[in-house]
Amino acid sequence: MNRATPVRGGGQTRLKTPTTLALCGDEATEYVNDLSCCISEIQLNDMYPPFQRVLHSLDVMDPKINGGLYPTLKVRCDAGLPGYSEFVRVQSDYDLCADELSMLKCRHDANDATVHPKLWARRQYLETLQQAAPFCEQTQILFRKIDRANQTALFRVVLDRFNPQGLLERTTVECVQHHQIWTRENLSLDGNDVAQIRDDLKGLIYRLSPLDISLLFIRLADTAGLTVTRVIKGSIGPLISPRGGVMGRHDDLKMVVADGALLSAGIQVAGIDMDADVNNDPFCGEAALSGEARAQFCKERSLPPVYVFCDRKFALCDGDVPALKAYLAKATTKNIVYEVK
Repeated sequence: MNRATPVRGGGQTRLKTPTTLALCGDEATEYVNDLSCCISEIQLNDMYPPFQRVLHSLDVMDPKINGGLYPTLKVRCDAGLPGYSEFVRVQSDYDLCADELSMLKCRHDANDATVHPKLWARRQYLETLQQAAPFCEQTQILFRKIDRANQTALFRVVLDRFNPQGLLERTTVECVQHHQIWTRENLSLDGNDVAQIRDDLKGLIYRLSPLDISLLFIRLADTAGLTVTRVIKGSIGPLISPRGGVMGRHDDLKMVVADGALLSAGIQVAGIDMDADVNNDPFCGEAALSGEARAQFCKERSLPPVYVFCDRKFALCDGDVPALKAYLAKATTKNIVYEVK
């Protein structure tokens, strides 16, 4: 199943299930190939979800790789990406594949293809899946350095998740932990300088991550004993493709895409080390907090001014590059466009 989105109306909150498109056979294979080529070309750094893991997940979603064990691939039409359930299924198979492969190998010789075709296909699929870890939701805590003179430690908390819009998203929180004997440490180091994070802080970041990035920064800055210096959101998607569905609000890009695929990757940065807001994202709408409201929030919390930077880059496969550049020029943004050969 796909994650549902809360919708308010009539005094009640109901859940709206995203529309999905079921792709089969060659159409699913072509979709996976287009998306994988775009992700490989779009130059994602460590501020985005780990693209090698994403690519491995996509590989085994291809019916030709999984031997038709999963004949349909469900794609969210609003994001153009595989649904949450598809990634969870791959992760579940990966978690169990070592034990299952051990059992299959005990029962059948390594080259014995005379067994039931579905069992043989299952074995080949699991052997491919076992080669690398797939994408999954996880939180990592990365220790950066200690300032013993000021009794502080610099950390980076990284959360990979599926956001409510169906995009793959990495939220990075750069923060300073102050050592205070009267405050429980949210982040700590063991004897080998391995960073640990309290479960309640991990849960807080997960719960707040869907918020507008400036709101997320301010809410996290309220955490006792923790100074947040920067929050970054890097997302993969949406994918606009005739095979993966086209988001309604981007219908004006249909002519750009034609029979190909257009993938974008967005980045948002909220921090106290900038001196103005910058929006270079043609898909970015109005911020949840205006500049004036954000300044008031910061003033009430004795925070330095928080500014937001937004950017987006594109990878176009078998599409009209000049038409895309004309679209971006009309949007008055200057974005990087990678052409997938």
